[in-house]
Amino acid sequence: SIKKLKSDDDKDKAIAKLTGWTDPGKDGFYAALASVPQSPNLVLPVSLESDPARYINPTVSGDRYHSSHWISSQRSVFELYDSSVVVRFEGLKSSAKYKLRVGWGGGSGDVQLSANKKSILQKYMSATSSTKEYSVPQSETKGGTLELECQQKPGVGGSGRSCYISEMWLTVESEESVIV
Repeated sequence: SIKKLKSDDDKDKAIAKLTGWTDPGKDGFYAALASVPQSPNLVLPVSLESDPARYINPTVSGDRYHSSHWISSQRSVFELYDSSVVVRFEGLKSSAKYKLRVGWGGGSGDVQLSANKKSILQKYMSATSSTKEYSVPQSETKGGTLELECQQKPGVGGSGRSCYISEMWLTVESEESVIV
């Protein structure tokens, strides 16, 4: 509880954390992937009408309840079988160096995260419920668009559910000075 904090500085920091949870900073982006109004960045490969069972499009899950988490952290998107979760950010500054923070929602199996189908940001790893940060190569953002893809190892089988992602923050780490 904020009331129990002793110093005003600690209280100010706690309030800033609460009120700034979804704020990615200047020229940054935030996506609550399981919340359709806040996630225009989630790419649906086919229309929902042609994929009612969500074998191709990402599926929404809301069963990650923990009283200390934000509602946006409790809901995730995930993929089935050998499909993938794709998130696209457009309108990036070509001179900026970006950092990606991903709220992983857990799930089963090892997953990989790549940028623009070229750079591997995270090699296959078990995606436990956690938040991880990744440096994004500037070569992947200089064109103004970044497409992130999460997929499990092909052919793994089992329930086929993986790539549980709740939130993403794309923040500006630094900006190069451009001399004209």
